[in-house]
Amino acid sequence: MTKLRKPRNNYSSQIVTPINKKLRDNYLLINYNQLILIIRNYTNLTMNNLIVFDIDGTLIHYIDCETTAYVESINSVIGIDKISTKWDDYSYSTESGILSEIFFQSLQREPKNTEQCSIKDRYISYLSASFKHNPNSLKCIPGARDVFDMAKQINWDVAIATGGWYESAVMKLDTVGIPYHNTPMAHADDHFERKDIIMTAVSRAQHFYNKNNYHNIIYVGDRLWDLKATQALKIDFIGVGEHLKTIENRNFFLVDDYESHDFLNYLKNFESHYKNKENKIMDTV
Repeated sequence: MTKLRKPRNNYSSQIVTPINKKLRDNYLLINYNQLILIIRNYTNLTMNNLIVFDIDGTLIHYIDCETTAYVESINSVIGIDKISTKWDDYSYSTESGILSEIFFQSLQREPKNTEQCSIKDRYISYLSASFKHNPNSLKCIPGARDVFDMAKQINWDVAIATGGWYESAVMKLDTVGIPYHNTPMAHADDHFERKDIIMTAVSRAQHFYNKNNYHNIIYVGDRLWDLKATQALKIDFIGVGEHLKTIENRNFFLVDDYESHDFLNYLKNFESHYKNKENKIMDTV
């Protein structure tokens, strides 16, 4: 009678030798690292968003005293009294850039550093006195006090890029109570050109939030010069207020203010709005 053989156990698969344990641990480590990489890549795509806000007309309503203060400051320092206040006619849309144009038009030269500082100081003094005399004259766009936090809660980093000088910008933000202290900012002290100011804001945001680059960048503004700056940079644009409603066949999102759910919903669904559009990522570091 044939004896049945007892099946042989594959002890090699059961006994964990030091070599087998090392191979298994390396395999688990590789898979763990791959998982972490996938999570990081997904997080980068869903959280690498930056929204940059202008201030005047975008977060805060324009007021006439700003124009008066600007013109009177220039006149009191260098005696130029015939200054056009049709700001759309200037090549630049910033307080430093317009000042440079006024000097060239009237004096055929750039302003000296001392002249610019004196004009800026006078301008800040005028604005400060005006706001103290009539603190309710400066009003923020409805919902602007909360819009930074709203954007951050849905994974958008926030920055500011304004055509105003730093001192005038923060004075206005302080006056209306818009929190900005933990927000990267670029301004007219940095550059003449608005597009360069926006690029500086992006660069500062990258350093502040520790991001190498951004998957999506949006600039929020209220005038045609804001739109043109984003077109030059090939980034996306959101318009605010009345000035941009006259543009026909506009290809950007436009809101009246930040109180309705439209603005926040647009940011939440931004990827679906532009799923077929490549958004240029600016490497400004």
